[in-house]
Amino acid sequence: MDAPQQPFPGAQLNPMLTISMPAKAIVAPDGDTLKASDAVNYPVGDPPKPITLKPGHKLFRVYGGPAGEIGGYWSPNPPAPDMTVGEWRNINAVLPSWNDGAFVAQLTVNDGHSLPAWVGGIWSQAAKVNKKIVPGWFLKGGGTQYHCDTWASTFNAAVTITKIGDTPWTTGAAPTAPSPQQDVQFAATSGDLDPGKAEHAHVGHIVDLAHALRSTAHGLTSGSTEAAIMAHAANEVMDDANAIVAHLDSDQGLVAHAILGHLGLTRAIDLAPSWPGAAAAKAKLDSAVMSAARISGVSH
Repeated sequence: MDAPQQPFPGAQLNPMLTISMPAKAIVAPDGDTLKASDAVNYPVGDPPKPITLKPGHKLFRVYGGPAGEIGGYWSPNPPAPDMTVGEWRNINAVLPSWNDGAFVAQLTVNDGHSLPAWVGGIWSQAAKVNKKIVPGWFLKGGGTQYHCDTWASTFNAAVTITKIGDTPWTTGAAPTAPSPQQDVQFAATSGDLDPGKAEHAHVGHIVDLAHALRSTAHGLTSGSTEAAIMAHAANEVMDDANAIVAHLDSDQGLVAHAILGHLGLTRAIDLAPSWPGAAAAKAKLDSAVMSAARISGVSH
């Protein structure tokens, strides 16, 4: 029998997964709070711990295509010169559809400022490629991540973020944010869903998120990178909703796998507070993650 084909570099077939943190907010002694929808991105074995970053402290973020240089999740170090894209994706649990991994940004805490953050491990991410969920395949995670609250009013003044170069595996012209030619539409109707069934209700959360992201995209400058990123995100989550609906009655394993992958949506979707409709979209994002947590058994 032929070995299963790896869907993309870094993906592993049925790896030993860690246990996700419960979907409960965590409050630091100084009052800084990590939301429940972000807590689930950390494993129980390496839970999020509050930390205050001092002036001069540096963090790093790999980004490109659908992912912008400013986001909530950062790494303690840039990619090593000999690191491959597969190694980076696996240890950081980053899907190709959400991040091209072309560039490296550096965050530096400014003089006279400090930055509250949370540091811990990286939980797994279910694989998805070419708009299809790939059952059994995961990006295992296991690296270290810092979460910074970009929604805090003090964030912009506290940091300087700059692009510092290409990733070691980038060759030639790096990809840019895609501009979808058309919006992906929901393939079913609300009448096809039974809100009394958890998986059906979850589809409703995902569809609501897609519409909220699309509204934000339409409110941004047409043709801008930000608008393209949000339009891409809306299509990605609507594709997931359609995939789940198509298999609700035929493949519960695939449905469970898809919903489990939604625990990582807050790592994939970055919203700037100044964008039109961003607050509403963020609320829909958190609701979708919490729905996935309840179904996946990590909300306790």
